[in-house]
Amino acid sequence: MVEADWLPVPGGSGWHSVVLADAADAERPNTVLLRSAHAVLLVDPAGGEQRTRQIMAYLDGCGDRPVLGLLTHCHHDHWAGAGALWQRVDHWIAHEQTAAALAVAASETHARVWSGVDGDAPMVEVSLFRAVDRDGGVRHVELDRQCSIRVESQALGQGRQQLWLNGQPLCSAIALPGHTPDSVAWRIGGWLLLGDALATGPGLLLADGWSSEAQLDSLTALLGVLDEGGIEACWPGHGGRLDADECRAVVTGLRHTLGQSGQQSARAARELRLDHAFGLLEEAAVLLEQADESDQAAQAAQALHTLAAQLLLSGQPQPSAVQRLLQHLRVAATEGGDDRPLARAVRLLEAHALLLRGVTEHTPRAVDLSALLQRLARLLPLHLDLPPTVVRVRGARHRLEDGLHSLCEALVAGGAETVRISLECFGPQVALLIHAAAVGKAALPSEERLALLNHQLRLDGGHLEGAEDGQDGGIRVVLAAVG
Repeated sequence: MVEADWLPVPGGSGWHSVVLADAADAERPNTVLLRSAHAVLLVDPAGGEQRTRQIMAYLDGCGDRPVLGLLTHCHHDHWAGAGALWQRVDHWIAHEQTAAALAVAASETHARVWSGVDGDAPMVEVSLFRAVDRDGGVRHVELDRQCSIRVESQALGQGRQQLWLNGQPLCSAIALPGHTPDSVAWRIGGWLLLGDALATGPGLLLADGWSSEAQLDSLTALLGVLDEGGIEACWPGHGGRLDADECRAVVTGLRHTLGQSGQQSARAARELRLDHAFGLLEEAAVLLEQADESDQAAQAAQALHTLAAQLLLSGQPQPSAVQRLLQHLRVAATEGGDDRPLARAVRLLEAHALLLRGVTEHTPRAVDLSALLQRLARLLPLHLDLPPTVVRVRGARHRLEDGLHSLCEALVAGGAETVRISLECFGPQVALLIHAAAVGKAALPSEERLALLNHQLRLDGGHLEGAEDGQDGGIRVVLAAVG
């Protein structure tokens, strides 16, 4: 690791950072290292042996500065699997309820807390948002001869605390309960490290302690933080960087979604999420049946059909089983193009794992829809009627491209000789008009496949409207325009 990897934090008054970020991944959170002349901060260090080696290499170059570990919440994917690091961290700082949950996780007498695992866990020495902080004021925590922490609290109706190390400003903590009761965002200069504050329902299937009401309040509070100004970048716990305007757009959309889901029964919300999870498993299984890598893909497809059937019958997902399959399939998926059935199946399984935790790729990037369709036309018999200008829509490119790929494949399999696609732009939206040209009547994709596509489109503000003008094989896909 080189010194040049450390980049200045905007508005950070001498802070520099390294961000270890992956595509949205339920197993590997974004880990952020920050250093100043006075300390090193390590936020959510987890992700397995390779990530641990990376972090250790950066810490080796930080000299004898005290290393402070910051946790955004208690879920195990934000701290577990990094045991070798714990000896390098001098002191851990987290919400008081995170400290309590990790103490239970480390106990041999408890098999499950919110974090979902047992065994060794970090020991939090500086607990935030305690009852004694409720009325505001200052609290001092003497850790060792090198470290004295001062915690300045606003009245907890404001949900913010300022931390100082040996008289030097360190960071701010912002309580954002909802995803879990102990969720905290950390602000260092112009950066806001959000953890899973943007991971929301309806129907978080594996997240004990989730509260839609608390999360709606926290999203409103987060908008207030953004409106105060000074935020240059927001880092969710999983996925890509958001600038302040992008984060504001995501938060506004999530507040709208939560407000709508609050009008549904909890049972209806859960069934909606289960239906989405089931569809991802089944579609991944179908793609694996098309893969020609080895018997491994066929065996994985059969296993996924079984898991999907169990999910349908019991309503209980099996995340550990899916993760085991993913570990094997990811290796094979690294070879060849990312449009192969195996690579697409792996992305669907990763989306399934994220869905169970309420995590999605929120980064609302502008996708060049024209270029996306032209890529698909090299793989499938598509006839494109596109405008001469570039058309951009909001979304995660692979999610949108994989969904349209599967839709057009299904039309061809249903008897279409050619799939005609045209675009219609109207205000803030773009409509894809998809029609199967065939001798006779081409079969539409199954209801399950259309439902899955609609679930995926809604993650980026789009939706499926179904048949266009009653034409056989006609489908209208509505997307959010950009620019």
